[in-house]
Amino acid sequence: MEIYQFGPDTRAFLEKMPVPVAVYQYQNNRINSLVVSEALLKLFGYDSIKEGLLYLNNDMYRDVHPEDLARVEEAGYRFAMQEGLSGKYDIVYRNKNKYQDSYHIIHGTGRHIMMGHDRLAVIIYTDETDTIDSTGGVGSTLKHALESHVLAQSTAHTSHYDDLTGLQNMKHFLISARPQIQEMWKTGKTPLILYFNMRNLKAFNNRFGFHEGDILLQELAILIREEFGLDKSSRFESDHFVVYTELQDADQKLERLLKKTDQINKGNNLPLKVGAYILRDDGTSLSVACYRAKMASDSITEQTASDVVYFTDDIMRQTAMHRHVLRCFENALREEWIEVYYQPVIRTRTQKACGTEALVRWNDPIYGMISPGQFIPALEENGLVCQLDLYVVEQVCKNYRKLTDEGRSMVPASVNLSRKDLLHADLVRTIDSILERYNVPRSFINIEITESAFVEGKEQIGRLIEQFHNLGYKVWMDDFGSGYSSLGVLKDCSFDELKIDMSFLSNFTDKAQKILRSVVHMAGEIGIRTLAEGVETAEQYDFLKDIGCEKIQGYYFGRPMKLPEVFEYFQERGIQPEYAAG
Repeated sequence: MEIYQFGPDTRAFLEKMPVPVAVYQYQNNRINSLVVSEALLKLFGYDSIKEGLLYLNNDMYRDVHPEDLARVEEAGYRFAMQEGLSGKYDIVYRNKNKYQDSYHIIHGTGRHIMMGHDRLAVIIYTDETDTIDSTGGVGSTLKHALESHVLAQSTAHTSHYDDLTGLQNMKHFLISARPQIQEMWKTGKTPLILYFNMRNLKAFNNRFGFHEGDILLQELAILIREEFGLDKSSRFESDHFVVYTELQDADQKLERLLKKTDQINKGNNLPLKVGAYILRDDGTSLSVACYRAKMASDSITEQTASDVVYFTDDIMRQTAMHRHVLRCFENALREEWIEVYYQPVIRTRTQKACGTEALVRWNDPIYGMISPGQFIPALEENGLVCQLDLYVVEQVCKNYRKLTDEGRSMVPASVNLSRKDLLHADLVRTIDSILERYNVPRSFINIEITESAFVEGKEQIGRLIEQFHNLGYKVWMDDFGSGYSSLGVLKDCSFDELKIDMSFLSNFTDKAQKILRSVVHMAGEIGIRTLAEGVETAEQYDFLKDIGCEKIQGYYFGRPMKLPEVFEYFQERGIQPEYAAG
């Protein structure tokens, strides 16, 4: 629909009106200023009608007192979004133009009118400061009362709404949404709670700065408000937003919203994790419903695309496991419920065991065997994974020392470092001190750094690799090709070995084979050894041997197992160990 155009006579009449008046039209998701009176120009300090329309269309609230800004924006938005002609605009706020030394108290009142098929808004502005100043002592008292009223309104707004986005804060949302949800139940509608969480905002802020992060949050808030309405939307904290809507049309609204989020901040944005909870009239409180929607959001692990997940009983069980992991982690280390398992690494051409990878398993007295996919993400999320990784290093060193003291040998072992480990200021020195404590040669331990770590700090990891190399450790890139690959990382960082991600073998197509062949050839050209993980069949083994991949790891040559079982397995399968590092 086109923006409404006044005829020349009507426009001239409105412009010459002796009162400050403006006519607006809400169109194309924005408030458009159509015409302003010359009296309004004087009130707000504009030098011409052209300048007045320019500022009103591009920076309408530039001179509003900062404490009143969010409240004025909200009042304007609410008025614009009202249906029909019954709504009214009525707000008092402080404003100061370029010709004024102090803030004046402005009273804006307005209503909607119909011009043909177009609905317009007519708003008249009054400078209450001038009126009050002309009434002497009574005016002084009235002025003080009005200023107190404006301040009270601003304080009330601040306590109910978020300063950055203008959405309701958590406390106000939980209060204001309750009666509306009850009304939905009465009319036979089913409320749906949606919990929005941006992925990796912290990393985004580290890379682009907090200002860019705030722009991202503000633009997302605008989209949420437009799709679900201000009265149904809130910002709980940081990058967490919550809304309620009707279940029947929620999917369509979400689809539109997620399409729009791809374009916010000129495409420099982040995907969303959206958790959904269907709120039945069964006694479940709104706060519990919001928490369950958050559980659903937290259950999303995919890193590259926006996704929506509905809450289920299985998610409830996962959350209970998450809490158990965090509550019992220290005890699990102390009681050695967390154990180190070793998976053999085989030399492709000789089929000799040239190493192992140290992996962890949690054998819990309550839940039994807890998989790494359940406990490692919980530890990463809460900053505990470095403690786990250092525990693994120490257990491997303990085992080495025990075997050596018994006169037995052990093939080299590789240990994994999480990207969260990079936050440990003395990581290299701490690991080296553990080896020194157990008198373990540095050639025995290989360091694996997952490829995804380079997304957040390539320069920092480059320095870390250099420190390890200076002490004599070998450093491998783990999960190469898992979705974060960058040839620039291989160019800038010095790796001794690439561990090719198992996804290439799980989907063993002709295209995957060509990529594997190219990767192995490229690595050889730049002096980096290759190891393929996830090898499960003779066909895969024969192919990797033919293309020159030096090492393999996978169930075809052995599952992860406890250390005593490794020696038994080698003996049963006739696998000869290579005790020299490399």
